[in-house]
Amino acid sequence: MRRLHYRRLLLIDQREEEFVLLVDNGDVLCLQVIPDLPQLLRGAGLAACVEHNGSRYFIGQGYTSEYINCGVTFWHTPSTHQMRQDIVARGRTRFRSVEDQLTFNEVVQTRYYDQMIILPCQYNFRAHFRQKVRGWPTVNSLDGVKIYHNAHSMAEAKKLTAVKPLADLAPLEPDSAPLTDWQKFVRKIQLRFQPHHVR
Repeated sequence: MRRLHYRRLLLIDQREEEFVLLVDNGDVLCLQVIPDLPQLLRGAGLAACVEHNGSRYFIGQGYTSEYINCGVTFWHTPSTHQMRQDIVARGRTRFRSVEDQLTFNEVVQTRYYDQMIILPCQYNFRAHFRQKVRGWPTVNSLDGVKIYHNAHSMAEAKKLTAVKPLADLAPLEPDSAPLTDWQKFVRKIQLRFQPHHVR
């Protein structure tokens, strides 16, 4: 698998395509039409999404809050040739694990970050669908998701007949009058008890 992960980065040079969507496995499902890749890349050589747990330390830059998931990446083939060569050369230098994602992030986040744009997670949605797994986000709808990427929930996701272009955003109940300091404090406490951090 390690050899395959790196080889695919070079294989796209053998194609005649200027723009390429590269996925790493059979656990990726396109749920909606995506924009043409030149439009999605917006002039960059590479576009990708942040991993569900995006804050990481790594060799090179040292730290990022945007650790990229390599399962779904969008490439402008000619302008990223050297970038991909550098990723493969580093990856083949020393075995550390099946670490193409680590090597990718070390090289891109240290040397080529100006050639990359970060897409919203809807283009590589990693949350579990209708099942709870410790340390991972869980959702009950895939509305708004363009590309779903989660092997554990793929069977459930494939049962969907359609998704809405955008997720529903429930309206908030309006305040009827200005709030006192105590009421504001209570609201802040109430918000803390609602799930908003993945633990």
